Amino acid sequence: MNQCISKLTPTRFRLWWQGVFSSAMTIDFEPLIEHFQLKGDFKLVHWQAKPFGLRRWGVYDGLTGTYTSSLWVEFDPAYRWEGRQVDERVVSTKPTAIVVGRRVEDD
Repeated sequence: MNQCISKLTPTRFRLWWQGVFSSAMTIDFEPLIEHFQLKGDFKLVHWQAKPFGLRRWGVYDGLTGTYTSSLWVEFDPAYRWEGRQVDERVVSTKPTAIVVGRRVEDD
């Protein structure tokens, strides 16, 4: 079974698992990027909301505009990592909680 990722915009992606009904979700990192005023070389890590049993870590790379998914994440020491969350009553897109990695020399 394969996870499929389709880039919709530079910050929005559609994820789904082949053959798994109702596994599709859209994630959008733009509200987080704007809220935390991120630019340059940064990464956003989050835990995918669904489907149960197939969840993965997702990583958005702000420098390349790419999104990858895997069973584990290694936190590169060249980045300063911080957990951040926005009010999900105000921001309706997913994800609302992330670990932000900012390249140390870009701070």
